[in-house]
Amino acid sequence: MILLLGKFSYYFILRDLCVNMNNHLDNQQSATFHQLGYFIKALLGLALIKYPI
Repeated sequence: MILLLGKFSYYFILRDLCVNMNNHLDNQQSATFHQLGYFIKALLGLALIKYPI
């Protein structure tokens, strides 16, 4: 679903999730969440390269 929004929309969605989650998590959980976000962004980037919208 995120891929259907456009090439750069997924970045803003994940950024907003990171900001919202940081308000509720401690430092260790926050760091883990950011690492997961970077991983997801990398996967989405590869998908967009293979199947450009």
